[in-house]
Amino acid sequence: MLTPAEELGLAGMNVASRVRGAFHRISNADLAGMIEKIRLESLARHVIYLRDGKQDAINVMACPLTVLPDQVAYIHYVTLTIHNALKRLVELYMQDFAVRDILRLPPEEEQWLWECWTPAHRENNPVFGRHDAVIDFTSPMWKDSLRFVEPNMGGIGGLHLVPSVEQIMQGVVFPVLQTQDSRLQLDIGPDIRELLMQEILEHLESLGRKAKAICFIDPKYAGSGIDEQEDLARYYHERYGLRVMHADPAELTQQGNEVLYNGEVVDLAYRDYAVSDLLDIEKEGANIGPMRTLFRQNRVMSSI
Repeated sequence: MLTPAEELGLAGMNVASRVRGAFHRISNADLAGMIEKIRLESLARHVIYLRDGKQDAINVMACPLTVLPDQVAYIHYVTLTIHNALKRLVELYMQDFAVRDILRLPPEEEQWLWECWTPAHRENNPVFGRHDAVIDFTSPMWKDSLRFVEPNMGGIGGLHLVPSVEQIMQGVVFPVLQTQDSRLQLDIGPDIRELLMQEILEHLESLGRKAKAICFIDPKYAGSGIDEQEDLARYYHERYGLRVMHADPAELTQQGNEVLYNGEVVDLAYRDYAVSDLLDIEKEGANIGPMRTLFRQNRVMSSI
């Protein structure tokens, strides 16, 4: 007899097979037209990668990968378990010399940890993560195939790209697949932008600060890589009415206990900078004192 997990894996294989079957019944002409629509939608939605300052549309695979709701629930449970364990590493690092010897930070980074970790962080430690993994959802042994390969505990990529690509699939690909198999009922996942905003609003409430101005801090003037912070700022402004700014750490200033960007107070910062990166630009002459202040005041997502 099959276990419930094995039955679920076979059900996942059945759904994936139906999707692939419907996809392969699309004519070559219609498939070419669909792929061109995906490319145009990618450009329109700014699903791009910067290469030496030039915009290049990211290639989106036209055949969707499928996962069942129960499989999503299991992945969510396992990921949160790992995420919460990783969040405890700071306390373990500070309290246990054996842990410190294994996870030794460079002296300059360790100094930031000692200076910026406070009792307030123990009570409320805002970490928005993305934990990369591989899994075969179509295997009867799908649970056993799960392998985590990298934890990302801050400055995660894809906040704009992932929901934009899913919406492209929903608008362009799903209708074509349903013309080939009317019983297919496909949906997209939760919008990661909404998950981040929920974390931000809850953390600001815990700090007793109103959500007025949020600042995305990343290598603003880099000529290569994923380019999505401006899109995020526009999305949050249009949806929530928030003042959302986009800054490089060197552009922040400080007046008293408040950190400002272009003269406006920053209530909370979302960072795409590791401490090692901040140390590098400090060596180049940038003033990163305001970033240290935000960390100490527990006003950075993700925290120190």
